[in-house]
Amino acid sequence: MLRLVASAWRRMGVQSSFPLFFRQVAFMAAKSLPANLVCGNSHILFDANLLTKPDDHLFSNDWLNQHGILKSTGSGRGESWFIDIEYPAQQSRQWVLRHYLRGGLVAKLNRDMYLGWQAEHSRAWKEWRLLHHMHTLDLPVPRPLAARARWPAGRLSGLYQADLLLERIPHCSNLSSLLEQQALSETLWRNIGHCLKTFHQHDISHADLNANNILIDTQQKIYLIDFDRCRITRDAQLKAGNLPRLHRSLLKLQGLHATYHFTEQDWQHLLAGYNDSTSSYVS
Repeated sequence: MLRLVASAWRRMGVQSSFPLFFRQVAFMAAKSLPANLVCGNSHILFDANLLTKPDDHLFSNDWLNQHGILKSTGSGRGESWFIDIEYPAQQSRQWVLRHYLRGGLVAKLNRDMYLGWQAEHSRAWKEWRLLHHMHTLDLPVPRPLAARARWPAGRLSGLYQADLLLERIPHCSNLSSLLEQQALSETLWRNIGHCLKTFHQHDISHADLNANNILIDTQQKIYLIDFDRCRITRDAQLKAGNLPRLHRSLLKLQGLHATYHFTEQDWQHLLAGYNDSTSSYVS
């Protein structure tokens, strides 16, 4: 099922030597199976139930665009692109390719290089590992496909670039964009609180919890995304600090928009859902 359609490649003039990265396995049935390999200066961590022998092409937006797979550009922190993959006898599935970028003042001098010598400690590998852990717990997060740490000048240089390939959650909007359009129900605010509490109950602390990193689909199912620099911790104070950060994000966004459907009562509904010990969010 997770195999690129050969006829599609033939229509594009691609020969049989084209690298078929995707395994023919049942997507929903197969749990993630971590594996890794070295490809030149790149170290790639991937789900062996979905991929076979990935290489640098899988992380090259130029190469993917040349082969008609790269469809559009995402928004948010860093560079991201949407990738369409066709599968036999079912709808196409989309993936998100994200290239890690520096933030703040350092970005003016250094756009996308990070210091490190071990792939396991790279930003992309650490986020992949955390997503894999959360996915095995059935938490509402995107499924990780592959992560790459690449040392353009060799590992001795200590400077690497990072990329992450994820499942795209379909039919979703982030919380901020929804609030620009409409008010949300008390039930939905409480469910957001339930969802956040569920992550904390599994000792997941989100380092950048804001209104853009909460997704809600058309069935009002809630997801969290962007787990760069997040961690597993039993530090209750650190986890509790996620909520004030989200509150500040909502207030800041409210100040930036003429119409923004957020009130302090909404926040109280979220807190009530978070503090309701008799409820837990079921994704």
